[in-house]
Amino acid sequence: MIYNPDGLELRELPEENFLRAVDYWNTDMKVAKSVRLPGGRMLSVYMDITNVWNTKRLNGGGLYNYQEYLKYLVNRNFSGAGLKVGEEAYIFTRPYRSEKGYWEPPLSPRTEWLQHLAPRQYRFGLRFEL
Repeated sequence: MIYNPDGLELRELPEENFLRAVDYWNTDMKVAKSVRLPGGRMLSVYMDITNVWNTKRLNGGGLYNYQEYLKYLVNRNFSGAGLKVGEEAYIFTRPYRSEKGYWEPPLSPRTEWLQHLAPRQYRFGLRFEL
């Protein structure tokens, strides 16, 4: 992620304006049980779980003031914090302290449901093979 509000050439930007993103991964799981029925038929019962560990990944596209968030990260990184995009995402929905120590209002109130992609999901099913 590159924070460049003034439209400078990339070579003119300080290193803190090049922000890394938090790594993410998903683990999915499927549990199935099959039972043979008379006549060569089969009945299967299954359960799919996507994102088993409920890993949260920040969705910047659904947030107000995403550029303000990037500005906040850059300012914190200038002071040596070493933050990545996706860390300290609570500042969208809760008051937070600025780098100067003042309490600031949330950047994107009432959008917590938009902040994270791929929540944990469960799917149950039956399959008949004739």
